[in-house]
Amino acid sequence: MKTDKPDLKKFINSESIYNYWQQTDYAPGGLEAAWLVFQSKKTTFSEQLCEGWNEIKKTINRKETITGGRMDGMNIEDFLNAIFSDYLPGFLNKFYEAEKDCVYAVNEYHCGRFHENEKNTLLFSSINDIKGFYKTATAPPSFYKITKKRLVNRPEPVGYSPQVFFNQDFQPVLTSRWTYCFEDEEIANKISAFNEMRFDFPVPFKKGDVIYVPALDRNDIEYETDPVVLSKKYDGSTDFVAFGQNSSGNVGSEYFKNIMDFEYYEGSYDGKRKIIRLFSDYSKRKIDAELFVKGFNVLMLREMTIRAIPWNYDDSELALAGLIDPEDIGTDNSTEDAFEKMVSADEIDKMDRNASLNVILEGRLDQKTYTLDEFCDRFGVDLK
Repeated sequence: MKTDKPDLKKFINSESIYNYWQQTDYAPGGLEAAWLVFQSKKTTFSEQLCEGWNEIKKTINRKETITGGRMDGMNIEDFLNAIFSDYLPGFLNKFYEAEKDCVYAVNEYHCGRFHENEKNTLLFSSINDIKGFYKTATAPPSFYKITKKRLVNRPEPVGYSPQVFFNQDFQPVLTSRWTYCFEDEEIANKISAFNEMRFDFPVPFKKGDVIYVPALDRNDIEYETDPVVLSKKYDGSTDFVAFGQNSSGNVGSEYFKNIMDFEYYEGSYDGKRKIIRLFSDYSKRKIDAELFVKGFNVLMLREMTIRAIPWNYDDSELALAGLIDPEDIGTDNSTEDAFEKMVSADEIDKMDRNASLNVILEGRLDQKTYTLDEFCDRFGVDLK
């Protein structure tokens, strides 16, 4: 029997999801709680193994067994105890243990942006040597990625070069970039099976919501993501599909195994992100299909126009060519003005409900055009 409701607030990455669970009185079970603690980006390794494991134990039914997957039929308490009490602490102790034929390679992360030393990596013989070196650094990294490597050419255990991220206080943290050191086959199978598990957690996000993964703070190595418009969840699956853009503004679908790190996006919709708002508003039926088609084509043409402006000329030269107004030289309005000169209101009004959607793919207008239904089928987006 479950003895108590776990307090997982500090371990849940999404504040939006945590608040939703509080409102709906949802409490995860033992495996779910363990997965949340294991995936936490807000806490250190020691917090996960101490406080986290204590909260997980509150949720465990000692007679409950795992259903499905490679660990089918195994007692949940035994399974989690092996991971949190045996393997993970043992892994870190082994990582700290200096060995004659091993070195520690250090890569630096500065304020969320990866930065390698000029020599690619700095090599040390022990973790204490690393601490001593950076103790006097005038601008220490925000995070450290430390890899333990063997110097001799001999058969190595599977995944022998383990990596651990350390924060600025030199506390080890778990991240999605964690690399495991599997020297025990039984433990390796348990960890691998745990990583493969998928849980259908309740979330507050609905179709048309704009969501993203924020950086937790200025030192977060898990970079902030661009906002996406939630489209649908596959029946009988934990997979979600959303509409998004890449850094060039190209449109397409994105698939997520889970959205437990996501928050509601409350930022601006400037530039390329205007199309994100368009998809959100249409998905929620705040605008009709005709306006959606017009808006989509206008924004795609706008993006194409901005890319077509010759950036190897300065603003004064572009003004002489009539591409921007003289008063906008040196301002952020220049590209907007160039677009307005090339797309007139009359052209916009010609677009109707049955107009084709011209899609920019890989930096150019796609050779194909799409009706609204064809677009939804092509990109897997549920806008109907």
